[in-house]
Parts: sequence; C-alpha cells; structure tokens
Amino acid sequence: MISLQEERRGAERGVPTVALASAALDNIYCITAFSIASNVAFSRTDAIAYTAVKIPVELLMGGLVGVASGLVLRVFPRPSSPLVHFTRATLLFSACIAQYFGGGAINCWVAGPVAVLLGCVVADMR
Repeated sequence: MISLQEERRGAERGVPTVALASAALDNIYCITAFSIASNVAFSRTDAIAYTAVKIPVELLMGGLVGVASGLVLRVFPRPSSPLVHFTRATLLFSACIAQYFGGGAINCWVAGPVAVLLGCVVADMR
C-alpha cells in the first residue's frame, strides 16, 4: 500500500490510506472478538447464563466509556495549544491504557478492548 501511495496510484482518492486504516480496524476488531471468545470459553467460576448476560452488559459499558472518552479527546487539547499532536497522542495512549487495565481491574475483560476501540475511532472522527 505504501508503494502504491508513493507511485501516486489511487492517492488522489485516498485509497492506500483507507486500506491501511481498515486493516488496522480489522485487527482491533479481531482482538476484541478473540477477547470475547476466550472470556466465554475459559470462564471458570461463572455459570454460562451469568456469562451470557455479563458480556452484553460489558459491551454496552465499554461502548459508553469508549464513546465518552473519544468525545472528550476530540475537544482536548485545543488546536492552538503548543505540541498539540504530542499532547493528543499522550492523552489517547493514557486513556487507552487506563480503559484496558481499568476494565480488567473490575473484572470486565471485554469492556476494556471495546472502550479502546471505540475511543480511538470516535477521537479520530471530525
């Protein structure tokens, strides 16, 4: 894709950029799906009915946290502030680490990756 972009094939329409971005989102989706499947398969102490109810609640909770953090990261920092890209990247990285390990700390291993995925996507949308 990068060689196609350097040769200017489809670059005016943004095809290489969209292909790279969709591959990254596909990888994140697969990691999230694997996390959900491993949570269901290796649930030791929970009954299957409890796990079947717990996963949709975790998905919803992770979605809400991810969208909320993405909306906050769309606003902060202001575009006129110095080192705006470094600050935004640092905030995004810190939020993703906090969401992932925070979800694990409250024993919601599905909510963390979902929050990270949605937070990154919403923060990037303009």
